[in-house]
Amino acid sequence: MTEDNSPENLRKFLGSDDPAMRRMGLSMAKGSGVPEEMLGLVAGLYMWNDDKTVRAAAKSVFMKLAPEDAKQAMKKTWEA
Repeated sequence: MTEDNSPENLRKFLGSDDPAMRRMGLSMAKGSGVPEEMLGLVAGLYMWNDDKTVRAAAKSVFMKLAPEDAKQAMKKTWEA
């Protein structure tokens, strides 16, 4: 596997139908960061993904990388 952490590659992982690929993309994002425009995709995985391990990983990434105001808004408005 390649170590290409480009936004295009990351988007492919996060948008995959395979939960294992999504988790891999989230792991990549947590380790190397995620472009701000992709935080919405991570938030969507956190809120609506069918796989609870993907949701947990996305929550971890979002809470680590999102700006404080976005984290506070998420905590205030979203309950699993």
